[in-house]
Amino acid sequence: MIRDRNIDPEGLLSALDLTHAAALGAPPAYGTANILTTVGTTTATGSITKAAATQPGAYRNLVYAASAATTAGFSDAGGTISVKGIDIYGSSVVETVARSAIEAATVQGSVLFKSISASGISLVGISMTATDGDSTKTANSMYIGQGSVLGLPTFVKNSSAIQYINLDGAVITAFTLTTHSFTNSGGVQRSQAGINIGAVASAKPLAVWYKLNDKVQER
Repeated sequence: MIRDRNIDPEGLLSALDLTHAAALGAPPAYGTANILTTVGTTTATGSITKAAATQPGAYRNLVYAASAATTAGFSDAGGTISVKGIDIYGSSVVETVARSAIEAATVQGSVLFKSISASGISLVGISMTATDGDSTKTANSMYIGQGSVLGLPTFVKNSSAIQYINLDGAVITAFTLTTHSFTNSGGVQRSQAGINIGAVASAKPLAVWYKLNDKVQER
């Protein structure tokens, strides 16, 4: 909820201790390679565009990883992976992750995607073939998967606002709240919030209850 001073000049609506229930469906299981697996992608100076093999399946983040062979074989400075898609508000969003970060460890993305655009994955300056003389790159792989942060339909800034999480009938008490702010293609500032309950192994119904007055933003 956005507090509009013209509608709620005294802040009475925002003072109500209301709780919102959000049914998040049954998000597909966490996975590091179900959106994109690519082998031998580009030359050190080239670029390539890929289509997602599947959609996020929920409003969620993405996870970026590389095979063990890839982490040993990377040598290209400045390489990046970019993903373009749509968030829950219908705004265009883009996330760019550096090759060096993925080389060091699996990366949990911060942008929450509802869907990925057609041919919305771009790999730039990442060489994983033997064409540059490095034979260790002949069977390397780069992965993008469905992350463990599941987005809420409205912004929440404090974890104390989360009242109850139910995963297929089980109460979840261990979670972290993540937030991310960005400017969309129309120049509008947006904020996203999601909960991380860990790597869920299979698709299960998920619902979250949270206080409405915690997500009030004045304008």
